[in-house]
Amino acid sequence: MADTILKLSQIAGQATAVRILKAALPPGSPGNGYLFAGPAGVGKMTTALAWARALFCTDLQNQDACGRCGPCLKTQHENNPDLLILAPMVRDKKVKEEIDIATVRGLISRLGFKPYEASRKVAIIKDADRLNLDAANALLKTLEEPSADTVLILTASNPARLPATIISRCRALRFNPAPVEVMVDYLTSNKGVDKAQARTLAVLSRGAIGSADPERLKTDMELRSLALEFIGGARSAPVAECYVRARVMDKAKERDTVDKFLVMVLALLREMAVMKFTGKRDKLVNIDIIEEIEKAGRHYSGRRILDAASMVEGLMASRSLNINPFLVVSLLFSELRKDL
Repeated sequence: MADTILKLSQIAGQATAVRILKAALPPGSPGNGYLFAGPAGVGKMTTALAWARALFCTDLQNQDACGRCGPCLKTQHENNPDLLILAPMVRDKKVKEEIDIATVRGLISRLGFKPYEASRKVAIIKDADRLNLDAANALLKTLEEPSADTVLILTASNPARLPATIISRCRALRFNPAPVEVMVDYLTSNKGVDKAQARTLAVLSRGAIGSADPERLKTDMELRSLALEFIGGARSAPVAECYVRARVMDKAKERDTVDKFLVMVLALLREMAVMKFTGKRDKLVNIDIIEEIEKAGRHYSGRRILDAASMVEGLMASRSLNINPFLVVSLLFSELRKDL
């Protein structure tokens, strides 16, 4: 499991979701289907694993896993036979990650057996918004006629891509980006970073604790600078130079690099829009480079900034389909240069 398994009490920034999940632990009773919805990196999968650990725990303490009993340790070490996890993958030479019907049928088959050791089985479908249509329809039948000893948890960054019939059969819990101060406290207490570094990490990760990696701080700051330079220079730089920048981004080895670039572009455009329309700075996030953001925004009308931000949101959605990075960045460049 790529995600750390914590206790529910250690989940930062999701107090409402944690409270609801704790209430479903004994002597309460969990439902059969849950949908954890929210942006990437805010803790959906980590919370799902922490709750599964608590559901299996044989010595609950303060409505949380003890962390010491056999089921807790087996979950921690990824060998609990009653915990099933599905995630998107590339199959049959396709280009996009998805969860196909064969994978879902395999899960359904396993759910048909009684629990091996615990009183229930817990199945987590990570990024369930990448279920293809056939897989979603197959899963729907399981949600319509759930087994009493099964808890099914779906996580989704874009729940709108799930069929309404699946959403209606799950209890939806919303996961939101953590406030800056919550992230600062979490990072200083759990990651050993100083307060100034923690604040910068909180800003760059936009409230996504799972994306706040101290080891990538320098890289993320450089990527934010690249995003600001791209926005500020798109109106004045020669066309050839901007397409060279797009080609460089196309060669980025990590998918995460392109996606994070778009997130940062969107964040900067939004702050430009706030200053353009309200003139206020007190609630802006990237306060450490606010002068540079304001300077870059002078090249654009408020309407152009909003149009560009809307395009970036669409491009971010298209990245889930593995749309070519060169095309993504080139389209953004063309949007910023409109009206020239």
